[in-house]
Amino acid sequence: MKAFRLASLGLLLLATVQVLQAQEFRPYPSPKVSETDWQTYLFSVQAAQLSSEERIQAQHLLTYQNSERTMHWAFTTLGHPAHPSWITRRLVTKDGKQSIQQAGYYAGSEADFERWFQLVLEQTRRRESEAN
Repeated sequence: MKAFRLASLGLLLLATVQVLQAQEFRPYPSPKVSETDWQTYLFSVQAAQLSSEERIQAQHLLTYQNSERTMHWAFTTLGHPAHPSWITRRLVTKDGKQSIQQAGYYAGSEADFERWFQLVLEQTRRRESEAN
């Protein structure tokens, strides 16, 4: 019985760490991650943000957002050239000015990921300039 409780506590702690990790803007030191890292992070974000899930079939994306922390995640799904990968964006305010920071991770083709990352970055910059 004691072993069962310890195992249960261990699983609870692991789940808690994963949910907290889902809130990190840059959870890994390098943009190149393993497919296991990609899947683990996706599950972590889903656990914390499932109610905000939006599936964009035409673009092969799953998106999530945390309005409280002004963060947005876009995970690729099968059929996307950069799959498996994700991009996280967050709104930051510095010296009274707002801007959007972007980070991304990939477990597939670096070239396909870089094209997608730059496309999203350009779209974000255009929206920022239109808003100002």
